[in-house]
Amino acid sequence: MNLEITSKQIQITQPIKDFINKKIEKFPKLVGSMCDFHFIISSERHRFITEIILTTKIGRYTASSDAKDIYSSIGSAIEKIEKQVKKNKEKLIDSKKPGISKEELREMMVRNMFMESLGDVELKENPEVIEVVLDHKPMDLEEAALELKKSKGNFLVFYNAKTKNLNVLYKRSDGNFGLIRPM
Repeated sequence: MNLEITSKQIQITQPIKDFINKKIEKFPKLVGSMCDFHFIISSERHRFITEIILTTKIGRYTASSDAKDIYSSIGSAIEKIEKQVKKNKEKLIDSKKPGISKEELREMMVRNMFMESLGDVELKENPEVIEVVLDHKPMDLEEAALELKKSKGNFLVFYNAKTKNLNVLYKRSDGNFGLIRPM
């Protein structure tokens, strides 16, 4: 298990590190020993914001929380990650029925993680499907990143010029870009 802590406008003390280590010590039992935690802790206007990115063999989980107390912020974010892991693990166990291939299982897990990332989005009773035509001109990753920066959207679907595959580039909450590509 790897742990990385990034702080913005706050000093991370040893008691905070000890608190984090104590709270995450149960995760290797849940997801296996191959898990990487990245904590991003910041302070804004007397509030502490904690964002956690957990990368495992099973998938990638993210959670964030803010509170007036740094320990509450960290604890709440860890609880959210734990709920996601347990929920995804239950779905994984439930879906391990005969006849499901690894590809179908992987697709189900990605779909579940995508739906969880939407949060509490309310759909209309009869939602309208809005079709967007994809420009089939292949782009480099850098070109796609520039295009996404210029656009008002949160993601860009494009054909990768190097791999000749369909990719999705999206804006992350930490200000970086994420790339979704087929295996």
